Amino acid sequence: MSITVNIYYSGENGNARKFAEEMVASGTVDKIRSEKGNLRYEYFQPLDSPETVLLIDSWEDQAAIDLHHASPMMNTIVVLRQKYDLKMRVERYVADGGIPGSDRKFIVSESPGILDVMMKVMEKPGMYIGERSLIGLRCFLEGYQELARSENIDYGKSEYDRFNEWLAAKYNVTGSVLWDRYLTEMNDDENSAFELFHKELELFMRSESRI
Repeated sequence: MSITVNIYYSGENGNARKFAEEMVASGTVDKIRSEKGNLRYEYFQPLDSPETVLLIDSWEDQAAIDLHHASPMMNTIVVLRQKYDLKMRVERYVADGGIPGSDRKFIVSESPGILDVMMKVMEKPGMYIGERSLIGLRCFLEGYQELARSENIDYGKSEYDRFNEWLAAKYNVTGSVLWDRYLTEMNDDENSAFELFHKELELFMRSESRI
């Protein structure tokens, strides 16, 4: 199960924010996001604590965290943390299978985003695209996006882009190669590629607390 670590960095004179900004500007954050097993690495600032920055740091499992801790990135983080004289408070959470049905009635949802649509299609591909095909899924999604754009509907483009970047980084894919192509090439058949994509989509959505 995925693991999320919340790290609260606190300091003085805006140093926590400066630390986060240098982590981003130096490219360190991008390098960590490209590490194997990373699901999320994002900074936020609490409204009621201007001298604090929250890092949400999510990984596939403990093995991925251990690899990260053994990487050169940790030395970079330590050096910057000392540079800005920051203190830390840490919380750790393990995914429990998603939001239970008893809680969902209290959650006000917007129109289904494209990732939610993808999950529905993958659960019942015969109903939506006729067969278990990544090419068919991509064509369906392109049509869905075009319709949403023409009707000025927010379909979750930023989340979809983030998923594409996450998936490409995980499989070391660069350039404009589409996921249906490189996942199909990596597997023996279309059905195996479809199953793999379904698994990766579920993993990403769990990391985003979407399921």
